[in-house]
Amino acid sequence: MGKIRFLPFEKEIDSYGKIDLLQLALMLKIPISSGCGGKGICGKCRVIIEEHSSPIPEPDEDEEKRLGTLIQKGYRLACQVTPSGDMTVRIPDSSISKNHAILTSHSGFKKKLKVNPPINSMIINRAELKKYPQQGDMERISNVLKYQYSIRSPVFDISVLRELPLILRDKTDTFTILIREKKEILEIHPGKNNEIYGMAIDLGTTTIVGYLMNLIEGKQISVRSSLNPQIRYGDDVISRIRFSQENERGLKELQGSVINKINEIIKVITESAGLSHSKIHEVAIVGNTAMHHILMGIRPDYISLAPYSPVLCSPMNIRAKELGIDIAGSGYVYLPPPKTGFFGSDAIASALASGMHRTSKLSLMLDIGTNGEIVLGNRERLLCCSTAAGPAMEGGHIKWGMRASEGAIEKVKIDPSTYKITIKTIMKRAPVGICGSGIVSLLAEMLRTGLLNPDGSFNTNLAPSKFRKGEDGMEFIICDSGDSSCGTDIVITRKDISQIQLTKSAIRAGTEVLMKMMNINLPDMIFLAGAGGTYIDPEDAIQIGLIPEIPISNIISMGNGAGLGACMMLTNIMKRKEAERISQKMEYVELAGLSLFEDLFIEYMHFPKT
Repeated sequence: MGKIRFLPFEKEIDSYGKIDLLQLALMLKIPISSGCGGKGICGKCRVIIEEHSSPIPEPDEDEEKRLGTLIQKGYRLACQVTPSGDMTVRIPDSSISKNHAILTSHSGFKKKLKVNPPINSMIINRAELKKYPQQGDMERISNVLKYQYSIRSPVFDISVLRELPLILRDKTDTFTILIREKKEILEIHPGKNNEIYGMAIDLGTTTIVGYLMNLIEGKQISVRSSLNPQIRYGDDVISRIRFSQENERGLKELQGSVINKINEIIKVITESAGLSHSKIHEVAIVGNTAMHHILMGIRPDYISLAPYSPVLCSPMNIRAKELGIDIAGSGYVYLPPPKTGFFGSDAIASALASGMHRTSKLSLMLDIGTNGEIVLGNRERLLCCSTAAGPAMEGGHIKWGMRASEGAIEKVKIDPSTYKITIKTIMKRAPVGICGSGIVSLLAEMLRTGLLNPDGSFNTNLAPSKFRKGEDGMEFIICDSGDSSCGTDIVITRKDISQIQLTKSAIRAGTEVLMKMMNINLPDMIFLAGAGGTYIDPEDAIQIGLIPEIPISNIISMGNGAGLGACMMLTNIMKRKEAERISQKMEYVELAGLSLFEDLFIEYMHFPKT
């Protein structure tokens, strides 16, 4: 047994020689970066081993390749070192997960939500109950609701019946009844109370955003967000599906981690608003199909296997207590339907929020993330597809890539004459790495200035001092060690650019397939949804060939379209029906094995000529 000490956190933990440093750090809740779930692929969990009492196995070839010369400075990948004795480990600043910029707003979509909530409050008077003296309490209330509100044969939650005798014999003259979809009575209490609250949740692969809403007024009260704790099992859904398959309690662990985080968000957001969590009676949750299944504890295995079939593609209404979500005891969770294994309810929510299904204009909606969802159409027809875009647009599989957090380079400018680089970072901190919007901005500037050729190769004849040969071939220096906070140069490699080309080509080829099927050359409008779409400059996106070239004024950055769609469905039951109709109307195009997609994928690997 050994004692492992983590600096600069001054935390210690006992080790029995069976658990690697990454897992030990996570057990101590140390915010160490890990994009691949501890498989040694991303190279993000870099640590410095300062002292050790027992020999450490030498790094293998893959670890050496990912660390390069840093090994000589004592660096190792935390996921590849299992300590057998005492050890002092320093986690450098570049490996510490920072505060992330999580997209919560709906830019350009500030209109007031139309309200038709799933839960209504109904007031009845004691005098009305006295008209039925010989009947039971439940029957008396049913009769009043029938003649006063035209509600026939309501269903009573068992928790309501248990409290009913005392409530009706209270001295107050009026009672408030909360009834869901005019069918089920959720709560009865003395007095008048028209306040009903709900939570809309965008359950993303990377982030979770919760919106506290007043269901009667359709007003947003507060919003809270957090990273999805499942990130420790891998950046993408395939890694998490694999974790659930390879570990006996893997699915339970994945489900538990996300439900605990949802409960934490609910607790924080209600306390800050001065409410009890028991005042929340409805939750609407949108997410990709894997997140949807994991949340319910349903095995997601077959989503990742052809023909990529989910267990269900229908809307679900589930008691919150059955999932372990901590709201009112009789509260419900509404889950909109996913379309397919790789086209989830979050994309349907974004389509709902865009309103593209209501107009005659042909609109293109892109939700750019690890799995790129694409919708093209109007009120006449809707086509959709999904592309395995990979995590490159979120900084994954990029040497100095990172999520959008403090110190991430988010914007780049290159002087066309001097090639001087000007960078902008999140929170104006010294650069730590580069996030998705920064990568797109950098490549767009390199194309504009001729530093990058359309085939993705470097033009080293221009600004030769900016280029050098590294472990992964030629690389371009974005920021030198003197200006970075990590003490080393921040670069982009030819291999990194290849990753972006793959992502860009997958998204653009999928878009072009839908446009050819719709028999159009260009869409009238483009909606960019999600963090990937919102933070990328549309001009930069056009420059690298990510989206079709249309007037910038016709490109709308939606912000968190999935979150807005979730709020719409939470506060308006007719919007739920509308989203369900969108799902049914959409024609899903399977790109895998489609020769047209394969041809277009090869064509769009190149960047446009400037």
